[in-house]
Amino acid sequence: MKKRKVTKSESIKFRITKEEKEKLVRTAESRNESLSSYILKRSLQEYPDTFRSLPQIIDTNNLVNEIYHMVKRNGNEALMEELSSLLHKHISNSERKE
Repeated sequence: MKKRKVTKSESIKFRITKEEKEKLVRTAESRNESLSSYILKRSLQEYPDTFRSLPQIIDTNNLVNEIYHMVKRNGNEALMEELSSLLHKHISNSERKE
């Protein structure tokens, strides 16, 4: 089945700084997208309600904390090293996403 071509007849214009545009262009290019496509996708993207998911985030963090301290009390140095490495890797990845 052929894909139906969508005619785009509307436009939006807004002002940004040169630096902001350069950053958007670089980001769009890094994702192999046009600037228009990138901005459209990002502006229509739905974000989860942070406050609604906060209790689950807290519960997960508490569980990870309990596991960490349980392993530490157990005295298994190899497992403690692996767990520390995994936590540091996760934190590094989280910081890059922001």
